[in-house]
Amino acid sequence: MKYFWLFFLFSTATFGYTCVNSKKYCSKIKSCSEAYYYYKQCGQTQKDRDNDGIPCENVCGKTIQEMKFKLNRGD
Repeated sequence: MKYFWLFFLFSTATFGYTCVNSKKYCSKIKSCSEAYYYYKQCGQTQKDRDNDGIPCENVCGKTIQEMKFKLNRGD
């Protein structure tokens, strides 16, 4: 349990996002980094409707290259 809280505090401090009270809809998400965090860290697989590994395509783009570019840029 101690390690869970350390991870939780680290991930919250690093990204500024939490899985608690996370945004339910992609239309409410402002950046690809935020969408990717909810998808990977919180297990919100519904953010990737076509199962191509890209969450919230309206924010992250339609291709893996586009998503990687936005993530590297901090979008």
